[in-house]
This record gives sequence, structure tokens and C-alpha cells, in this order.
Amino acid sequence: MELREIDRTSKHDISLLTALFREYAAEVKPNMSPTIAEELSELPYFRGFMAFDDGKPIAFCVCFETYSTYRSKQVWNLHDVMVSRSARGLGAGRQLLTWVLAKAKASNVAKVTLEVEDDNTVAKSLYASLGFQDFTVKAPIEHHWHLYTEDL
Repeated sequence: MELREIDRTSKHDISLLTALFREYAAEVKPNMSPTIAEELSELPYFRGFMAFDDGKPIAFCVCFETYSTYRSKQVWNLHDVMVSRSARGLGAGRQLLTWVLAKAKASNVAKVTLEVEDDNTVAKSLYASLGFQDFTVKAPIEHHWHLYTEDL
């Protein structure tokens, strides 16, 4: 399996990401923008990672860089992790995430965050096995809050 960072300036890489996003959108969010990969490539804080099997893209991880003023270091949010249906159960997600986490550690990133749906037991099991914890386990007196602007 080949693991590598997506070159957001490469039309070829973005087309590979687009193909995987089509499959992903069909499963999780049918009204996702059909140009999401191109939109991501325009964001300076976007980093993408991809896994290949025999040259064919089989998984991706969308990462957004942000910054912790408390720790004076970068924070990475893994916003989307996707393994193609044809490659599920083969360890592609584990290999990709293990590699991404090693890159984060080597880059001196303070922490890596992600969100997961409560009913996604496969993903939750994978994330827990890699050391991710529910936020309240590590910092029980801190809370993550959010507000969708559509609710304003």
C-alpha cells in the first residue's frame, strides 16, 4: 500500500480525490458539493492524505490545520476519513491513520481531533484502538461547543 500526501496544486491528485468523494457523498451526504475536492484545494489550511493499492486510490483523510494558542502549536482536525467500499476490512484506514498520526507527531502538532457519528461503531473502534479518546475522558472539565450559523 502506498501512502502519500495529496498535492493540492495537482489536478491529477484532485481528480483522484474527487472520485473518492463521489463514493463518500453517495453514502453519507448526497447533497455534498460535486466540486468539494476543488474547493478544498483552494484552502491554504487544507492537507489531504491518500492511500493507494496497486496505484488505485482506496482511502483518504481530509485534515485542516489550526492552532492552539494555549500550547503554541498546530492542531490538526481530521474532518473526513474515508475508505472505499472495495477496500474495507483490509486495514487501509488503520494504515492511513497510523501514518497521518506519525506525520503529526513528527511535525510537532499539539493534538489531532476528529468527530465521529455515535452509530459508526467501526470507526469508533478504529479510533479508540489508535489512542483517540472522547474529549471528556482526557479533559472532563472542558467542553467542546459549537454553533451552526444557519441557527442564528
